[in-house]
Amino acid sequence: MAIKDTSFLPKVFSALRLLAKSEYMVIIVTNQAGIARGYFTEVELKTLHQWLVESVKKKDGRIDRIYFCPHDDDALCICRKPKPGMLIHAATDLGLNLSQSWMVGDDERDVIAGRMANVRTIKLGRRMSSQERVGPHFHAHDLLEAVRMILRS
Repeated sequence: MAIKDTSFLPKVFSALRLLAKSEYMVIIVTNQAGIARGYFTEVELKTLHQWLVESVKKKDGRIDRIYFCPHDDDALCICRKPKPGMLIHAATDLGLNLSQSWMVGDDERDVIAGRMANVRTIKLGRRMSSQERVGPHFHAHDLLEAVRMILRS
């Protein structure tokens, strides 16, 4: 997991700048099974996360907290999405009202975790495929569109 191999999707900085001006906290919850599989270490992941936070800050955005699950798919943990553990942990740590929160993601696991935690969900990218079991509250083409939806709500 190298910083040199990491890039930001288009419009991410614009979206995070808008959120930085709002009352919303920006929290990332991410599955990182590469730790359990030995592809990279927790220290390497935390270094990347710090770089992400600093890169966003340089562009006048912010990331308030990053939570990650280091476990593999077959682990019996409560944190790996689609389980809502990271969202619940964030709410407890930061005093968040989950019913007033949003989960934005590009995968059905994000939507399921959000639904299980009682947060409103926005799925990025394509609409639901026929294999997906749980639908989001809303769809958005990209993060900027999702943030605009959130700020209008």
